[in-house]
Amino acid sequence: MHTHLYFAVAALTASPALSPSQVRLAWQGEFHALERQLAARMDADMPAGPDTQRAYADMQWLFGRYEEAEQLHRDALKGLADERDYFRVLSCRNAAWQALFLQRNGAALACFRRVVEDERAQPALQREAWLGLALVMFQLGQLEAAWDCAERVEAMAGEAAEGVWPALAAVLQQELLAQVRWRGAEGLVDHVFWRHLVTELRLPADLEPSLSSPVDGGALARHGAFQQHLRTLAEGGQHGLAALHDTVQWAAGLGMPEYARFLRLDLAVAALAGGAPDVARQALESFGEPGVSMPRGGHWLLDYLFCQAELSRRQGRRTEADAHYRRYCLLAMKRTREQAMTMNTLVPLPARREQVAAADDISARLVGKYRRAYAYLVEHLDQPDLSVKEVAAHIGVTERALQLAMRSSIGISPTQLIRRLRMERIHSELLSEGSSKNVLAIAAKWGVRHRSTLANAYRREFNESPTDTIMRSAA
Repeated sequence: MHTHLYFAVAALTASPALSPSQVRLAWQGEFHALERQLAARMDADMPAGPDTQRAYADMQWLFGRYEEAEQLHRDALKGLADERDYFRVLSCRNAAWQALFLQRNGAALACFRRVVEDERAQPALQREAWLGLALVMFQLGQLEAAWDCAERVEAMAGEAAEGVWPALAAVLQQELLAQVRWRGAEGLVDHVFWRHLVTELRLPADLEPSLSSPVDGGALARHGAFQQHLRTLAEGGQHGLAALHDTVQWAAGLGMPEYARFLRLDLAVAALAGGAPDVARQALESFGEPGVSMPRGGHWLLDYLFCQAELSRRQGRRTEADAHYRRYCLLAMKRTREQAMTMNTLVPLPARREQVAAADDISARLVGKYRRAYAYLVEHLDQPDLSVKEVAAHIGVTERALQLAMRSSIGISPTQLIRRLRMERIHSELLSEGSSKNVLAIAAKWGVRHRSTLANAYRREFNESPTDTIMRSAA
């Protein structure tokens, strides 16, 4: 499943900065024209507002300009400094998509979860975050979880003011089902990474008819049709080849190079599944266009190595095929371990005090040495006398500098962050089945020694008392 197009339609069509005609451009995939119009507003004499800045920054992600997008998003957030809740949620949203585009799935997952769990997050941002969760769960091989998230997107689509969401939810579910079906084809029995995932997945038997309705118009409709044609190709039918090639050429003109290349790679894999090696070879030849850097993570390299191994085998080049397949198997094992570790960091473990920075939504939003400050803060949460002054001294900055950096990046002060993290850890332990239910002992373990401090901070964070949490978990 490909992040770029879903993000483009979801984020841009919901942007308050876009006029109805510009929303139509986004829906149709006319991203170059839309960027030119937004760039003109950015260059105008009157300074662009935060909404326009954010929409323009979002477009930079689509075109693979990740550093420019990150800086533009930071500039847009400066105009929202007085809207603390909105600032906090937006900064987390931005970090989530940036991480997903760069295939840092752990950080993306943590950030998206933070948005959907935030009671003060706007419904539009929560819908977008559920979409992001569906995409990242697919990348992590958590197909049932991806389906659950896609169903949440569908459930929330009817509440959206933007009429594109029902169509977006439909294509999301259609693609997920199509990916499961064509990746489970008999011709891909040696693609072991995906094989065990799709064969173990259990989806309701009545999904096919309910998801067969085509989506009317727009870039999403073309993307959805592409996935259906891939399924036909993987099953041995080639009557949709012309449409597949047309869509690949169309994608190449959108200005999103990664999206176009990933479509070519999907085409190659499906062609091998359907016994069409010449089609696969042609797709791979155009896959290696110069000047386009690919993210290091993700599953694209697994697909690429599998295709190279399979094509070499079919051409009788056994030594070359074995070399490709050995690389494939080693990478598949590495990806599986990484996915297990990522999911493990998000499960509450009372004995676990260290946090993996790459999978942490706070760390993902901080820059430079302030990530070191955050790591130090997390490591010393259990110390009752932990202070902002101590954390600032650890990285050689003033308290004021640390305060400003954290407020500008995550929307809260270091003191508020310490309190929130302590309460979250106490909350996790109270919910853990094997944990002691001695509230004061658990609180002391995380540096909170006073009953009143615990009661007030815990209620502020979770809108209930620790005792309420215990009773709810036991029910």
